[in-house]
Parts: sequence; C-alpha cells; structure tokens
Amino acid sequence: MEDAGFAVVSGGVEEPTDRTRDRGEVGPEALADDEVVVAALEHERVEQTPLFADLVPDAERGPEGHAGSVRPVSQNREVLADIVISHKDRAVVRIGDVFIKIDVDRDRSERELVALRSVPLPKPEVLWHRSGPRPLLALSEVAGTPLAQLGVTSPHPREAWVAAGRAARQLHVHPVPDGLDTPSRYRIEKLGDLEDWLLGANLVDHGLIAEHASRARAASATNLVLVHGDLQAAHVFIDDAGEVSGVLDWSDAGVGDLHYDLAVLTVGHPEHLDAVLEGYGHTIDHERIGGFTSWRRLGSVRWMVEHGFDASGDIAALRHGM
Repeated sequence: MEDAGFAVVSGGVEEPTDRTRDRGEVGPEALADDEVVVAALEHERVEQTPLFADLVPDAERGPEGHAGSVRPVSQNREVLADIVISHKDRAVVRIGDVFIKIDVDRDRSERELVALRSVPLPKPEVLWHRSGPRPLLALSEVAGTPLAQLGVTSPHPREAWVAAGRAARQLHVHPVPDGLDTPSRYRIEKLGDLEDWLLGANLVDHGLIAEHASRARAASATNLVLVHGDLQAAHVFIDDAGEVSGVLDWSDAGVGDLHYDLAVLTVGHPEHLDAVLEGYGHTIDHERIGGFTSWRRLGSVRWMVEHGFDASGDIAALRHGM
C-alpha cells in the first residue's frame, strides 16, 4: 500500500486511489467516532461483537482470536483497518503507516507521551495525541523487526542483543524527566497482593508461588533509575544493520530498578543474557535479574488471566525456573 495514502471514512480508512494525503491529516477529529476504533477499544474479541460483526461479516481471524486485516464496507466503499491488539485496557489500530493507541488509563498514556518526547533512544514519532477519558495517541511506524517474540527463537544474531544492552544502558543513565519521576508501573502492584491473588486463583502450585515470590522479594528495588518498565524483546526493533531502530510501548516508564528492565528483556531468552550484559557494560547482579524474572513471570500469569489470554506458557516457565 502507498505510504500514508489513506482517507478516513465512517468505519475505517479508505484504501488509496488517485491521490494520497499527508498522514498528519488523519487527526483525532476524524477518528474520534470511528466505529472500528470504538469496537477495538471496547471489546477483546472485536470480530465477535454485534457492532464489529455488522461491519465485517467475514472478518479475517488473526493470532489469538484477534481480528486480522479486516475490510468492513461502509457507504458502499471498501475500507481498511488492522486491529493490532485489543483487550479491556488498551487497543491499537493500524491505519496505513499510522498506529492509533487508545488507553482507558490516562496515567499510562501520559507516561508514554512524556517518554516519547524525552528519552534518548530511537522510538516512534508522536504524530498527534488527544487527552480525555480515553486518550488517543497516533504514532509513526518503526522500521525493522522485533528482537524476539516470547516462545520463539530470536531471528537476530548476538550483535543485536549486544545493541539492545547498549540501548538499555543509555536509557538508565539518562536523567529522569519531569512526568516520569514516579515509580514505574511495575512497582504499583505490591508483591504481597500479587502472591495472594495467585494463591487464591489456584493456577500454580502454592509452593512454587512461594519460591518465586521469595526470589522476587530478595531482588527488591534499590538501583533506581529511569526504566522502560516493559522492555520485552518484542518491544525492541532491530534494523538490517543489527542496531536498535526503535523501542515501543513506554506506558510503564518511570523510576525502577535497572535489573528489572534487563530481566524483562531476556525473559524467555536467557541464553542471550551474556550478550545483553556485554552491551550494557556495567556490573550487574545476576541473582537480582533472576529475582525480577520471577516477579515478571508471576505478574504475567495474573495479567494474562485477567485479560483473557492463555497463561500456560508463564506457568510452565515458573515450574522450570525460567
């Protein structure tokens, strides 16, 4: 498809014809009442809802039950929008080379906006944003491919993981900007509350929960710096030269322990930890990385369950001490 050649219509975005528009014209006023955006925000399985079903009777099913590339018909015109992800807290809709993020939590949206305007790493460009009860944030596309996906072998060589470690260090030595001088969102949930929820859910052996919670408590949060807060490998994009071309999803950014970012970066990919630390170039406590890995896995089980996803991968990882 042509770059940025899209015109907003009710229910989506018309495919480009004989003229293209500057992507800056695709602004919040045009998208505020867009039916696809509303459907993506309000429903986890958008293609199963009455609203979306009316628009797209034969919506193409994407990974994990999300809508894939869908073509609703509105006013006898074919329109196109991609639902990248949609759950109870957030939706991301792709319109051409523009990504529209809708969040029900203003704090997350405000953190991301501050980070995208201040952190010294490659990142998406903020095209426009709109505050309100459901903030909208329009971001540019980032070149490259993810460093890795959870549960899948990384397609990138060791040098890319070294580059990711350098990027993490560059972030961690950067002064904390105004607006991010509060605890990273990973620190908001108390470990004791998380442990109680897991014990009540009876999804994981109680002894295993206690073991990983003990490791997490031992890690604590003492090396406080500016952190990404969700620096998973899928959020780090790598270009053809093996360098970091962009870091995505800054809504958990704030003050946290540097070991937490490094743990999250290598969750599911522990074989790349040495490469990450080589790039990081600073003395790191491996035990604390292990503790924060346990913390991340425990938290992930709860998040996956509460958002309607399969937590079996995280539960299996807890059993195997990964």
